[in-house]
Amino acid sequence: MTKNKKILIVEDSSTQAIQLQYLLEKHGFETVIAANGRIGLALAREEKPALIISDVVMPELDGYGLCRELKNDEKLKEIPFMLVTSLADSEDVVKGLECGADNFIRKPYEENYLIYRIEYLLMNMTLRENQRMRMGVEISLNGRKHFITAERQQILDLLISTYEQAMHINEELKVRENELARSNHVLNGLYRIAEGLNEAGSVQAVAEMALERALELSFVKAGWIFLLDGSSSFRLAASCKMLGESLSGECICQKRFLSGEMDRSGGIVECERLGRMNGTARFHASIPLAVGEKRIGLMNLIGKGEGGFDDAELRVLQNIGDQVSVALERARLHDHMEKLVEERTAELRAEISERMRIEGEQKRLLAIIEATPDFVGTADLEGRPLYINRAGLEMLGEDAPESIFDVHPQWAAAKVREEGIPAALREGSWSGETAFLKDGREIPLSQVIISHKGGDDVEYLSTVARDISKFKEQEVRIGRLNRVYAVLSGINNTIVRIRDRKELLERSCSLAVEQGKFALAWIGMVSDSGIETASMAGMTMDAELLENGTLITKALLEQSALVCNDISLDSGFSVRNMNEGSIALFPLRVNAQAVGIFLLYTREKNFFDKDEMALLLEVAGDISFGLDHIAKEDRLNYLAFYDMLTGLPNRDLIFDRLNQMLDSEDQVAVLVMDIERFRGINETLGRHAGDSLLKLVATRLSDNTSDKSHLARISGDSFCLVLRDFRNEADVVHFIEKKIMGPLSQPFQVGGIDLRVSFRFGIAMYPANGQDAETLFRNAEAAVKKTKISGERHLFYTPEFNERVAEKLTIENKLRLALERDEFVLHYQPKVDLATGRISSLEALLRWQDPEKGIISPASFIPVL
Repeated sequence: MTKNKKILIVEDSSTQAIQLQYLLEKHGFETVIAANGRIGLALAREEKPALIISDVVMPELDGYGLCRELKNDEKLKEIPFMLVTSLADSEDVVKGLECGADNFIRKPYEENYLIYRIEYLLMNMTLRENQRMRMGVEISLNGRKHFITAERQQILDLLISTYEQAMHINEELKVRENELARSNHVLNGLYRIAEGLNEAGSVQAVAEMALERALELSFVKAGWIFLLDGSSSFRLAASCKMLGESLSGECICQKRFLSGEMDRSGGIVECERLGRMNGTARFHASIPLAVGEKRIGLMNLIGKGEGGFDDAELRVLQNIGDQVSVALERARLHDHMEKLVEERTAELRAEISERMRIEGEQKRLLAIIEATPDFVGTADLEGRPLYINRAGLEMLGEDAPESIFDVHPQWAAAKVREEGIPAALREGSWSGETAFLKDGREIPLSQVIISHKGGDDVEYLSTVARDISKFKEQEVRIGRLNRVYAVLSGINNTIVRIRDRKELLERSCSLAVEQGKFALAWIGMVSDSGIETASMAGMTMDAELLENGTLITKALLEQSALVCNDISLDSGFSVRNMNEGSIALFPLRVNAQAVGIFLLYTREKNFFDKDEMALLLEVAGDISFGLDHIAKEDRLNYLAFYDMLTGLPNRDLIFDRLNQMLDSEDQVAVLVMDIERFRGINETLGRHAGDSLLKLVATRLSDNTSDKSHLARISGDSFCLVLRDFRNEADVVHFIEKKIMGPLSQPFQVGGIDLRVSFRFGIAMYPANGQDAETLFRNAEAAVKKTKISGERHLFYTPEFNERVAEKLTIENKLRLALERDEFVLHYQPKVDLATGRISSLEALLRWQDPEKGIISPASFIPVL
């Protein structure tokens, strides 16, 4: 039986000793308490307990020393000795074996496990007595050798205890790992929400952005936001992924909010409206939106589970609600920012005053301070420590120092001495970032120093310091991501504004260096001769990188990013001027083809993590999109102003250029050229032959024209040429005959056939034949049509051409009506035989009886028919 046996507790902390005494007596053991190792040794000799439980770190005589004293005493060495400590290093196990300890329990311990180990030790006393065989073991640990002489069962028990502690720690680490992953997801979500809210400028934008970013959290499905409109009514500000009936009208969450039943933290509400809308989700979280005492509205969110949200998720949503509240209030009251700052300053001062009051009660809160993981200590005005809590001593890794300045690196000690303490003495408190020095490395801290007065004079100082190493690492990581976000945003703005490929690439590299703080940004584009540098910013890059083509070739062939976070360890990334740091290559793709490489280099090691790469891949994708957009835009501009078949300017472009030339006082001649019987070529040899002929004609015209920008194809078989710098019409005719008719008179080789083609020209002169491009072209085309009637090769336009055309159109319109009105009549004319004088036949003649002009001669209307 193990009950009613006496156990000696050796613990310098009265709180922990009483707690352990209560636990043991609850399970039927008698207990005796010693405040330190010396008292414990005396009580052991006096009481002869069945078991001794001792802390390790104690004044006067620590747990190891007490164990060693007991095991060296012939009368006491058989008493089982158990170490209970917050230490868990392998050195602690060896020290326990060396001093003869029987068991090892790590703080904080579980009640059932502690009782189990005690009962196990007591029940195995008989086994130990039957196996009194001591063993000698030499152990090498951390470069030191330890020779341990102990009983086999003792060594086994201590090792089993250590193994069980290790398994327990491993389970705790798994739980912490899951919590960290979830926290990281939530942290990223909160960061995205905060980022979006900072960008939003209006109340509507804040509400929509809050819902959009909140739905990025894995446990949020849908949501909507009500804002107070007056004192008792609401308006729907925004909703996201809500289906079914309208969200207008009162609901239970609004009533509870207005009646004051809903506290600041909100809660889960069972909503009848949701049941009617989709029949699945009936619960939603209602988060009150308020800043101080001012109520703003409600944010309602639906979870992905049937029951809504758990407590941790609800706390996250409450945090989001606080951010949304501040953003909404900021959007509403941006003109009153100074007042808000004053109010916040007053709150901070009140908070500092409250903290000072709480610090004044530290003696009554000693147990809480001992349990806190932060460094808490007090010192006199000379810097000599008066008190340091247990977490503080562990953070320092040593006993209390002689001076508080000894635990800081030089810069932090100077900051505390010259800035922190004077400010605390002057203003009551000071806060800032400092550091502790432990094992040669700095531990960054967020430190607060508070002065405590007794009457009018300051009696002592207290300080609270928190290890912010992880926060600093996260801060650096977020800073890097923010820089990449700035690059991404800048490139997006550049794509919107810039229409030039070279300027886009140069701006992208500049943004990577200026905003992203990369040491080098380089873009190389694929050409027929290989990879050519298109843009570079930052440090100078040797041509050796281009010579080391395996990196670039691999990235282009695989169309995937290549990254090395430590160049010094990878010979494949060895380039002069880049001996250490990180480098990454990203392929630029257009239409699923790799067209270039985007290279980034930074002198920081381990720079490109998963999140960094995701953003940089998006940057490379945006650059690729910009290149594709510019290429397509150039293609559209070309199609809008150039002829696809011949590559010459089209009618719109030559009109625009002609109108620009007409602003001057020089003479301008517009030549319109038609190919004779071009339709017959298409019908006889096929359309492809006609297209080939048009290309050949365009080539000869281009080869014999000094300014090709004044040459255009304006319709199917019509070309146009604009001439300047001539003295008179004779110069124009001379140009046509020498520069155009001569080359065009040579046969054209089309489909193996020599074609000789004739051309006709119509000419309109500025300013005599028109004041704008449209008029000049119309008159030149009229002159071309006249050449087909007159048979001449070229004609200058005269006003009579338009009069004849107008007369022809009038006759055509009247002819349509004449047929409907039966205005055509037949006249019969006899034919007489002159020899006999008799009528031999009759000739029928068609006449047009026009109501306005009378009889119209066939010579006037027959050609129109």
